[in-house]
Amino acid sequence: MTRRRRVQRQNFHRDSRVQARDEKSRWDDHVDLNEDDKIALVRAGGMEVEVPFEWEVCPQCDGDGSVVDPNIDAGGLSRRDMRRRGPGFREDYFNGRYDVNCPRCEGRRVVADLDPQNNAQEDVVEVLQETLRREASTDQMRRAERAMGA
Repeated sequence: MTRRRRVQRQNFHRDSRVQARDEKSRWDDHVDLNEDDKIALVRAGGMEVEVPFEWEVCPQCDGDGSVVDPNIDAGGLSRRDMRRRGPGFREDYFNGRYDVNCPRCEGRRVVADLDPQNNAQEDVVEVLQETLRREASTDQMRRAERAMGA
């Protein structure tokens, strides 16, 4: 693999939209939402606790529900990139032709924000956050190893 291709691949995996997809997947492994009652069943550290939640505007897409596909512009686009892709690319790019559903909210424009009300709920949310951080760190290490050819 060429150095340029390796850098492009690293940029792709470091892109916040790609990481949001992975974060959403890890979240879904530990949290089931009952949207009607606004209660989340949180599983972490051997605990299983119901925790109320509120909807908040998705921080990934700022409530738009869509983002540019990271396959198009992960790592950024220069003027040269825009010119090289042809005369219609810039217009299509800024008109949303390359947009996809937001990986964090899946196009819903909002995400659940856990709102613990007691000690047991606070404890499970704290353990969940630590579990998600640990899993993200492990995933990041695996990506770095793959990028180096391991």
